[in-house]
Amino acid sequence: MATPNTAAHASVLTPSEALPADATHVKGPDFNRPITLHELLESYERIGFQATGLAKAIKIVEEMRKSRQNTEEPLTLFLGYTSNLISSGLREIIKFLCEHKMVDVLVTTAGGIEEDFIKCLGSTVLGEFAMEGAGLRKRG
Repeated sequence: MATPNTAAHASVLTPSEALPADATHVKGPDFNRPITLHELLESYERIGFQATGLAKAIKIVEEMRKSRQNTEEPLTLFLGYTSNLISSGLREIIKFLCEHKMVDVLVTTAGGIEEDFIKCLGSTVLGEFAMEGAGLRKRG
């Protein structure tokens, strides 16, 4: 019979499966040396969280741009987004993509009425995510 320490060890510290050869290991940029903007953006692939998502998006956009240049069978590009992105700084990016015919079809959700008011009544201001709605309403 296994001793308690051995049983705990076997339960908690089970052997790991081998990582895939192409696994991306998390590592941030080294600011102890000068780096270019290009190197910083390339490092996003390894940072994790939203940075990694941005790096993947950049690669996908580059693949889409190359595919669109195929004159024999051009790619039709759909851009789907939630309506709240229009009240963010991504609005200008979506506008750019449409103006320069980098997307063919837009698909969006019908957002809350507050998003429409925000867009119509003024610019969006960065704030705290956890601010109380009732208090903000009293402040106009």
